[in-house]
Amino acid sequence: MTAYVPYLYVNLIALYGFTFMLIAFLASRKTPEIWAFISMLVACILWTGGSILMRLSVYPGISFWYYVSIVALFTLPFLAYQFVSVFIKRKGYVSKIVIGLGTLIIDILTVSGLILEAPQKSILPNGGIVFTYSMDWPIAIVGVLAVLYILFVARILAQTVKEKGRNYPGIMYIIISAVVMIVGNMLQILPGNTFPFDTLAGIIFAILLMLALCQKHMFHLSLLISRSVIIILGLIFCAIGFSYFVQPTRLILVNYFGMESEAANTVVIILFALLITLLYRALTLIADLLFAHKNQQNKLVKRFSKDVSKTLKTSDIMDEMVDTIKSAVPVDNIYVLLPSAKGFESYYGSRKLASRQFSIAFDSPFIKYLKDRDSHYLVSDFEADPLYCSVWKDEKELFSSLSIACVYAIRNDTGIGGVLLLSDKQKNRKYTYLELDYVSTVASIASIAINNAVLYEKMYREARIDSLTDTYNYRFFAEQVEVEFEKNKNDCLALLYVDIDDFRLFNQLYGTLEGDHVLCTVAKIMKQCIGDSGTVYRYSGKIFAALLPHYDGQRTEK
Repeated sequence: MTAYVPYLYVNLIALYGFTFMLIAFLASRKTPEIWAFISMLVACILWTGGSILMRLSVYPGISFWYYVSIVALFTLPFLAYQFVSVFIKRKGYVSKIVIGLGTLIIDILTVSGLILEAPQKSILPNGGIVFTYSMDWPIAIVGVLAVLYILFVARILAQTVKEKGRNYPGIMYIIISAVVMIVGNMLQILPGNTFPFDTLAGIIFAILLMLALCQKHMFHLSLLISRSVIIILGLIFCAIGFSYFVQPTRLILVNYFGMESEAANTVVIILFALLITLLYRALTLIADLLFAHKNQQNKLVKRFSKDVSKTLKTSDIMDEMVDTIKSAVPVDNIYVLLPSAKGFESYYGSRKLASRQFSIAFDSPFIKYLKDRDSHYLVSDFEADPLYCSVWKDEKELFSSLSIACVYAIRNDTGIGGVLLLSDKQKNRKYTYLELDYVSTVASIASIAINNAVLYEKMYREARIDSLTDTYNYRFFAEQVEVEFEKNKNDCLALLYVDIDDFRLFNQLYGTLEGDHVLCTVAKIMKQCIGDSGTVYRYSGKIFAALLPHYDGQRTEK
């Protein structure tokens, strides 16, 4: 009689699902949350894989694969607690150390056989395989540690719901996943049960945590269906399907066309090789159509990176960034804010006619919330956070009037060096993960270019500005005289000199500090009088100059 393992398909499906998710997450952008989830998937693969190999009695034996599976299972709660802590940004070093040490002790005792011995295999009269486990009082240690896991997780989840509300992205999926795991393991230990409820609960548990990551915009389900995955799975299913038609096709060729057996085999091989080639081409075209948008985004990002590397003008970088974003995301308006004395002040608006001057304070809750995010956040997510209650009414009205839907950080070496605001999409559609990730990539490239441009402009300004009077220095004056002369060859150009009399005597009588004050006052008066009509320069110690394009001598005297 042939022996069979009952419900082995459940473990196989679970192993396939965990492996599939692991491959997808290894190819995604890594964050602490993603790394924590990957470690859980590895434990799940060892748990289900070890269980399958144990039930199939694969070398090196039942005991080996049993301990691989059970150690992974006992380690999984600690990894789950680590994931939850990272996901909701809780440090909890003491609780992590306690649970980690407890898990390590349990694993050592398990491998030594003091808690659970390897099961005994027996074959039933109907051919089914049964594994008999012997449990003694040491198993209570695992039960106590399991209760601690539940209490620790329940405590941090309750604190998160209390502080950030039930609408905190992904929190409800985590709570439901914890309940599913508890129920699944309780059903598993029911007397007479043979169905792997714990494995089924593990599958649902991983899917719910993956959905929590999706809701927090750290992962998108479309990454599970990549171009290569579609082609490989399509070919596998086609090959399996064709295998069922090989023999019938061969018989048709032999019986109805009178072919020899060897000739029929050759024709079948050629026929199915051609069919698989055609299917491969068809699947490639389908995959290209499905991922055309993503490919287009990659081309836009490459072009943007190339273009901004050629300029050190902040305005040019802003134009390129906005054009690149709007090429792939149908957003109504984009604002760029850069730091100033007031806070983050609006520097650029994509719609010139609709742009307006506004600023956001450095200590604004909108900025505080952004500092805790990896790169961006949706305003709708922030509104569900208790921190939103501390936002001033004026700031709420500002964001509402501008229809701001998403906030991005333009980071530098010291923190946030600018803010990118995206308004609602056209037709009030929601932002997708791929769009948010695309804008994040563009903003990351732009942040480097903007920081370089700001640094260059600062150095350029410092090299041409007199630090005392805040007017242009002699070096810039010498450059601009030639430039303005060429520009006004067929027009008037006035050059005005202002020399402060007896300035050395004034410094001797009242001190250099008062002398500096006089210089600043003269420079201020000259800039106010000249305004936008010309440019003021500090020519030397006590001499100022002014260039006035389109001014003749008579008009300059007035």
